[in-house]
Amino acid sequence: MKNTSSVISIRNAPKNSLKIFRSATRYSLTKLIGKRLMNGLSIRIEFVKDLVIKEENYGECVAIYEDNSSIKEFIIRISDQRSDFNLIDQIEVLMHELVHVKQYIKNETYDYVRMRNVVRWKSRKVDVTKTDYYNLPWEKESYRLQKVLLKGWLKQNSNLINIESK
Repeated sequence: MKNTSSVISIRNAPKNSLKIFRSATRYSLTKLIGKRLMNGLSIRIEFVKDLVIKEENYGECVAIYEDNSSIKEFIIRISDQRSDFNLIDQIEVLMHELVHVKQYIKNETYDYVRMRNVVRWKSRKVDVTKTDYYNLPWEKESYRLQKVLLKGWLKQNSNLINIESK
C-alpha cells in the first residue's frame, strides 16, 4: 500500500515549540510543493547544540539518496537557540531549508556524486568553488522565499506564537 502522508519528526526542539515547528513545516511545504508532492515525504528536523560554532552554519538540509527514484527523505539540522539566534530565527532557517527540500523534490537541484563541487541547478551545472555562497542560485531563491514564507506563516499563526517582529 502506498504511503499517502508525510512524516515530520522533530528532535531536541526548544521547550514548548514542537507545535510551532510542525505548523511552520506543514505551512511551508504546502506552499512550496503542495499536498500531492508531500505524500510519502519524510523530514527529520534536528536541533543541534552549537551547530553554528562547530560547523559555521545555522542550518542545513541533507537529501537522503537511496536509489535512482525520487528523493523523499530529508534531514534538516538547525542550530540551538543562543542570545543572537532565537525562536524566530530558527523558524526562518527551517523555512530556508524547506525551500531546499522543494528544490530536490521538484528536481531543480541535483548533487553529482562523481563531481563533488558541481551541482545541477535546473538545466545548468554550477561549480560551487567558483561561486560565492550568496550568489548560488538555489541559495538566492531560498533567502528570498524564507522571508515570504515567514511573513505568511506569522500572519496565519499569530495565535500560535507571540514573538516580536524583527
